[in-house]
Amino acid sequence: MVDVYPTVDTGEGSDELYVKAAPGDEIIWRAVSVDLAHEIELTQFIDESGSVFQDTPVKNTDGSWSGITSDAVGNIESYTFHFTINGEGDYSWDPKIKVKPSGN
Repeated sequence: MVDVYPTVDTGEGSDELYVKAAPGDEIIWRAVSVDLAHEIELTQFIDESGSVFQDTPVKNTDGSWSGITSDAVGNIESYTFHFTINGEGDYSWDPKIKVKPSGN
């Protein structure tokens, strides 16, 4: 997974992707394999904290997912995506997000 606006502490490309966002930011997730022979589909989003996003992120018609961050600032929260590879399996990935006050 890749952070479009990476910094040295984002963990880009690892299982520890860490996104920093401000309240009201739209986060969009897309899954693309580095091996074009494989197709990855994000199939389910789980936010166990229930406080990071205004509403549960939704799957868009292009296969991406999007959600708007809430105003619950300060904590680093994990969420989970389930995905398939070439339509098979049930894999999961649990990146982290921190909502920071606007302007920080």
